[in-house]
Amino acid sequence: ANLKRLMEGLPATDIAGFTAQVVEIEAVPVAYVEGACSKDEAEIARTLAASYGEVTKFLTARKIAPTGAPITITTRWDDSGYAFEAALPVAAIPETPPAADARVRFKQTYAGPALKVVHRGAYRDMPAMYEKLDAWAAIQGFAPNGPPWEEYATDPGSTPEADLLTNVYLPVGSGGSARRRGPDGQELSAPAG
Repeated sequence: ANLKRLMEGLPATDIAGFTAQVVEIEAVPVAYVEGACSKDEAEIARTLAASYGEVTKFLTARKIAPTGAPITITTRWDDSGYAFEAALPVAAIPETPPAADARVRFKQTYAGPALKVVHRGAYRDMPAMYEKLDAWAAIQGFAPNGPPWEEYATDPGSTPEADLLTNVYLPVGSGGSARRRGPDGQELSAPAG
């Protein structure tokens, strides 16, 4: 009876050959804007491009250079659509905050343990990859601890679609240790290694 209950509680997604790496993330300062759109692939591309353009224009006007690859933090992905923060890493958060009516804001990103997957290929395949990541995390006993994010390691404007590389992160804990839960829901320690 316990085995049956355990098996029924596992995700049905096929994760054969799928794995994620447990990594420790350091917070980085970012400039970002919030955005939202439907889950249509073309609309996502247009909305993200416009959002990154807005952040880039804001930074350029203030002579602040991005210090890393673009990041998209997913704040909602459901039947009503997609909401996100389009962010660019910067060296430091400026002492003087943006005007109250400015859309661009600054913050520190998540710090702590996360699962990392390197996705190679088209962005349209990302929802299936996220489904596998969520299933893998559940089966391994990891408890998500915040919104996932993507770091675009290659430029979609100059990289063939099949060669696009996206680092995907899913926060799984805080305070320096990944939270894992066993079949009974009890917290387990992080795996060695």
